[in-house]
Amino acid sequence: VPVSGHICGKWARDFAAGGNEFMSLFGDHLPSFQRFQLNGNFPFDAASLKSAIEKYQQLGAKFILQVGLGGLQSWHEIPGVEFLFDISGGRGTSPSEWPSFATDNFGYAGGHSPNNITERFGILSEKVSGTTWVDVESGVRTSDVFDLVKVADFLRLSEPYASW
Repeated sequence: VPVSGHICGKWARDFAAGGNEFMSLFGDHLPSFQRFQLNGNFPFDAASLKSAIEKYQQLGAKFILQVGLGGLQSWHEIPGVEFLFDISGGRGTSPSEWPSFATDNFGYAGGHSPNNITERFGILSEKVSGTTWVDVESGVRTSDVFDLVKVADFLRLSEPYASW
């Protein structure tokens, strides 16, 4: 079963700066993870982050880097990484405008739900020239509990836009 780890908060900032706190705490468990998502809309030095990510890529890990408007200028400097545009840090807040990207390694987060995903796919299809993906979490919860009915609705409504 593929497992993904999310690196957040102080660990994400330390990781992005090339620190070893994450590796010292979780190094024994790294082979269990196929992918890591580095969360945090904080300024980062692309060279330091690239170096840190390359260490883990050598172990076979794949990466998604969460970026907001502040991190977009550096995203292209880190090869082999997918990027998730999320201005809210996972709180389900939609941007006033969705950015355009001419790449296949870019996803979008920000308030997607069964109530708006059809409209969102229409908007996002005009913003990308290749394949994109979406991240959904808060939009498939009811009273902050994961709601499988909403997940099923989301998947059913997304199916016309999906590529498997």
